[in-house]
Amino acid sequence: KFITGDTIRLPDGTCGKVQRFEWTDVTMQGDDNSFVRIPHSQLAKTRVVNLSRMPCSQVSQTLTLPNRGTDKINQVLDDIKQEIRAACPELDEESMPFRVHWTEFIKPDSVEIMIESHFRIPRLGDKYWDNRQNVLMAVNRAVEKYNS
Repeated sequence: KFITGDTIRLPDGTCGKVQRFEWTDVTMQGDDNSFVRIPHSQLAKTRVVNLSRMPCSQVSQTLTLPNRGTDKINQVLDDIKQEIRAACPELDEESMPFRVHWTEFIKPDSVEIMIESHFRIPRLGDKYWDNRQNVLMAVNRAVEKYNS
């Protein structure tokens, strides 16, 4: 369910703010300021995500790092968690998982690390994007320590 003014996302990735409801269609303004008309018949058959009504957001990343041994890998995992916790006060560890895990070997000389973090910030606007950037900078600080 959505109303005029809500930001929605369609399965094809189209995202924008609902501008108008007409008898036969909905007009949406995309992130690039283009206007898209979507027939009600199409909306009735598809999954629409209302981003305006989501009180939380998620930032996920997958990293590939050189394999420097188990002790170093465990240390970078801990450092990533500490850096994100310090940089992002809206981190939600109470109701959602906060994961930083070594997930697999990539060739004999690299490892894959998965980061999954949730925040008490809607997935809209500058606050979301600033927080996302803070997560990336926190991860980068931990990786720089690992690589030095």
